[in-house]
Amino acid sequence: MDDAMRAGLTPAVLQIAGLYLLALYCSSVSFAQSLPDPTRPPQSIRPAVTNHGEPTNLPVLQSVLTSPTRSLAIINGKQVVPGEMVGTARLIKINSTSVVLQNGRTLQTLTLFSSNGPAGSAH
Repeated sequence: MDDAMRAGLTPAVLQIAGLYLLALYCSSVSFAQSLPDPTRPPQSIRPAVTNHGEPTNLPVLQSVLTSPTRSLAIINGKQVVPGEMVGTARLIKINSTSVVLQNGRTLQTLTLFSSNGPAGSAH
């Protein structure tokens, strides 16, 4: 403490410096808590949820893989090829960024990307 006094660091100055460092630490902790989790999957592949936070049964297109000999889609985490069922609908077409499902007479197009996250439209 004698060395601190000789350097002009009085107890009041040391107390203010300690409070400043504590405030700086607390603000950095609260800032870090507001950062998004970098390991969290993007919204486009997270399951759709209702207003109450419950998962919906809506199909979500997560990926499309195409080649000259084969096409497949990842819908709700499952690999699906044309002709296979997704819930009560049948996958009838795979495009480069979308798929078409048929449920009875209703066609539903699922797209990989939209301005509002996962998208699906019925025709």
